[in-house]
Amino acid sequence: MKSANGRSFESNGHSKHTMNGNGFYSSQQRVEVAIVGSPNYVTEVHFDVRDTHLQSPLLGTLLTMGVKVQSHQGREELLVLGQVSQIETQNRWHEDPSLKNYIKLHGNLPHLTEIGDTTTGTMQIVGAYREVLKNGEIVYQKTRLAVPPGSGLKVYQVDKPLIEKIMASEFGYSYLGNFYGTLDVPAPVLVRHFGGFDEMGSGEAYMGGVFGPSGSGKSVVAASLIATWAHNPQMGLLILDPQSEFSTNDFGTGTGFDFNFHEMLIRFSNGKFKPKQHIISLDQLCLEGSEMFVQVLVEKGFFKSLGVSKQKEADAAEYATQLLVELDKQKLWETIMDWDKINRLDVQLNERIKSSFSELFTRQIANAYAIKGREDYSTKFFESWHGPNFNLSQIWNETVQLFSPIDKQGRTRISIRKVLQDTILNGKIRILDLNPQRIQMSQRFKLYLMDFVFRKLRQISHMHYRDADKQKSNCLIVLDEAGRFIPQNPGNDDMLRRLCKVLTDSTKELRKMRCGFMFITQTLAEIQKEIFRNLHFRIYGVGLGVGSDADHIRSREGDDAFELYRSLPDPRLSGTYSFMIAGVLIALGSSGRPMVIEGFPSGQALLEANAHIAHSVREPTLAGIEDIVL
Repeated sequence: MKSANGRSFESNGHSKHTMNGNGFYSSQQRVEVAIVGSPNYVTEVHFDVRDTHLQSPLLGTLLTMGVKVQSHQGREELLVLGQVSQIETQNRWHEDPSLKNYIKLHGNLPHLTEIGDTTTGTMQIVGAYREVLKNGEIVYQKTRLAVPPGSGLKVYQVDKPLIEKIMASEFGYSYLGNFYGTLDVPAPVLVRHFGGFDEMGSGEAYMGGVFGPSGSGKSVVAASLIATWAHNPQMGLLILDPQSEFSTNDFGTGTGFDFNFHEMLIRFSNGKFKPKQHIISLDQLCLEGSEMFVQVLVEKGFFKSLGVSKQKEADAAEYATQLLVELDKQKLWETIMDWDKINRLDVQLNERIKSSFSELFTRQIANAYAIKGREDYSTKFFESWHGPNFNLSQIWNETVQLFSPIDKQGRTRISIRKVLQDTILNGKIRILDLNPQRIQMSQRFKLYLMDFVFRKLRQISHMHYRDADKQKSNCLIVLDEAGRFIPQNPGNDDMLRRLCKVLTDSTKELRKMRCGFMFITQTLAEIQKEIFRNLHFRIYGVGLGVGSDADHIRSREGDDAFELYRSLPDPRLSGTYSFMIAGVLIALGSSGRPMVIEGFPSGQALLEANAHIAHSVREPTLAGIEDIVL
């Protein structure tokens, strides 16, 4: 292949490249599809489709052309990429009012119908590249298009070798699918870890969202992105899985789509992820903290059994938490003390007064009531505590068991703090199955548990960020079914409102601390607007093209991108998961314009397309696999 300065080279194992008349590189099988028309801008180019491609499906495809520019380096020719956002066919004779009556009678215009059709299109500029010599080889370097392309330039379809040649000088990327309307032109996205740029990272964390109704393929797209991100050994992944979809590896059920998420994680992480060890359900988790202990008592009905009314339960729990926190600070009580131990526990209040734990506890929760009847309630609760109510001792001991480092079968439980430190600081991969049925708790307990997790996460990230001697965070937190936990209007639910606030604050603050988030949810309209505004990347599955969801996409991504998105086919009819991706993940160009992509047809296709970051394993069946072979 010859460059503008006369050097020759061939691409890495692909078809030999030659320079066309416009000066940019494409394969010898390059296909000229159009000619640049008018008017044109640095962000948008109009083109006229050649006669040979009037029937070709060009909408959404990636096109390229060579544009000559004058810069401080002299005259050079840039390789310009663009994605087709609109196609229109016109026949001015059919638009002539004087001929419409003839068409009505005869059905067509001899020698004018179809022959007189002209097809034009609009191409949104993705980015521009210049050729530079690096280590004796010509590579593509990102730049910007500062002048509108002139008319008459030849426009070509982009092929796979050209994409691979462009990406040869990049690092930390994967292919998430093919460009819309193509069979084999891979679409690259950046999946760098969040460490320093000098360490081949992004330098900061990304906040992102994957949106789409049920059946749109959002979970498969999200799982594909997570899996390819796992190729970074220094980056941790924590998947909070409230519906057990990631834990049970349940993707594409009933659709015939073959996607083994656990296998993807193993292959891309080079064996760092082991399903049997690293999928943690709630019964394997050691709960911690006085506040959580009281919350479990509430969930299991301890306060109700004592006689606390439903209206006063939250206040009573708050007073009980204050007591246990204070006793814990004084090393007088801990969460692993069973019913017999606490009933033998006496607390020295001062030099002369000693009180039993049960008396202290019941007197404290009575503060939830008015002063006038407080003493009566205290007596009532104390009598219930020591009465023939075996339910109280059973609930207490069941709660203690959840805080014990050893379960009933003698297996060691893992603490929440350990899970967070492993993922946030030490580059581990963990899936936390938050299905509360595992420990006989209600769905509401998930709210409290996630609030606890995110508050601990913020503490760890802040502490290590402030201390220059400590290792910094480098982790992506994935929250599935996020719409349930970050609604735009949490109503009167104090717990949900608190969780919304901690997630909103985290989205705004943890970027610089290198702790990123990815929210997976079905809708845009119902989530916190403050969170949506702070997302660095957005992925939209098919089905959000109407109502308030459409308004959000249009206002965030632009009219042209929305119109292209709205043309995507329903995956249940097309058999292909199509989606639009916008933001910092887009690897091509520097314009940041959204791009439309078709997902790979299977997990195996994802692995094959990303052989540069995937690894081999010995066994095809991965349930409990331990040994990895490179």
